[in-house]
Amino acid sequence: MILNWFKWFIDSMKAIYNSRILPLEKISLEIHNRAFCYGDGLFETIVTGPERISLTHYHMARLTKASALLHIQIPFEAELLEKMMEQLKKVNKTEGECRFRLQVWRSSGGLYEPIQNSSEFLLTCDATSYPFYGSIDSLGISKNAKVTHHKLSFAKTMSAMIYVVAGLERKQTDYDDLIITNGQDQVAESISSNIFWLKDDIVYTPALASGCVEGTMRCFLIESLSEQGRSVEEVMASKEVLTDADAIFLSNAAGIRWVKQFEGKKYENPAEYLRSHITPPLPL
Repeated sequence: MILNWFKWFIDSMKAIYNSRILPLEKISLEIHNRAFCYGDGLFETIVTGPERISLTHYHMARLTKASALLHIQIPFEAELLEKMMEQLKKVNKTEGECRFRLQVWRSSGGLYEPIQNSSEFLLTCDATSYPFYGSIDSLGISKNAKVTHHKLSFAKTMSAMIYVVAGLERKQTDYDDLIITNGQDQVAESISSNIFWLKDDIVYTPALASGCVEGTMRCFLIESLSEQGRSVEEVMASKEVLTDADAIFLSNAAGIRWVKQFEGKKYENPAEYLRSHITPPLPL
């Protein structure tokens, strides 16, 4: 009996829940969980591996900034987060490239107005074969979803219904992804990525004032290109600028996707430009 339990424990996938390593099947959340009841929490998706750009410190910076605005106390810093990720990767025997999901939420208590600022967290880990660089055939524009710029629009919060609405819409189309605009019909982002376009050797991306999430790969690309002396402009722009672009690509923590076609126009692959102007070189 003990040997069977031990074998089950060793073989089962583990997660770190409030600093404890537990089998996923043994983790349960109370019904008054504030993330469940009010979306009162944050999350980060971190992808690591030998062919990946290290973005963990960007994730931690965004989480720290958002938690300060929400007055949620984060019980760890970047160094401890990296240790927990390595620990979880080892205990799950997950080799190569890994996808971590970190969820942090305020401890239970109160209604809309919370009564405390302490937090709980869950860190999970899965192997991923999602390539760093790839392409999508077509990009459309969402008719049903709009983003709004506000105090927390830069963050990844546990209230993501706008992206769910856009995702449901995309399933009813032939597009691979959809652009989400704001109330002024300005380009903000796609369903799960930031958007960039290249025109006359200048890289453009929507400003945070558009309502887009401040993506970690977005931060890396802007920082790296700027350090190389390349022009990167954060702008408020309508969809028409995209039809005039030389190339369009999407970025998120998992990697980069260049867009082959938008509004009937075909675009070039920006791989050569990105490889030449990003440090360290992107694993294209």
